[in-house]
Amino acid sequence: MIPEQHPPFDQVQKLYFEANNENSYIETIVAAEAYLREQVITGLTFVYSSDRRVRIGDCNVAAYEIVLFARDNQIVGLPVAVADQELREIEFDIKLNEHPSSEKLRLSISLPDEPVNTIRYDWRDVWCKDETSADTYERVSLRDRVYKPPSESRLVGIYVGSQSFFRVGALYAPKLSQES
Repeated sequence: MIPEQHPPFDQVQKLYFEANNENSYIETIVAAEAYLREQVITGLTFVYSSDRRVRIGDCNVAAYEIVLFARDNQIVGLPVAVADQELREIEFDIKLNEHPSSEKLRLSISLPDEPVNTIRYDWRDVWCKDETSADTYERVSLRDRVYKPPSESRLVGIYVGSQSFFRVGALYAPKLSQES
């Protein structure tokens, strides 16, 4: 968990980008839904390839945004933006398995083609795809926090605080032998 969480660990909720189904088959995330109340993300749902859904936070609101992932996508980075101690934006840095470049998919109240406006945020936490990305990331605010992935690891999910939904972090696991 980055940043590290101190006990009690049960005060965080986790969502994983991959999950095992009842047949031990690995399902990947095909969609992420952010539930919004007055420009604040109050809940998240991950939808897996079997259409199984896992929810955290308050998803009982009418407004939501959704992003779709191709089955061969790999989530390699995760910027989030917070204002007034409320989660305002989650962005997924996506790498297609066949291509070295990446693209970003954003869950927020802003328009999809609108550039990220960091002025309206108190801070951004960014979990970069590699050490080079972290070293060259351009902070807009002094409060921005940039994290490098642990060595020989891969991003496998996110966690949020059960009582403070704006406290977001990244979950890492060791790289599998066939991953580069």
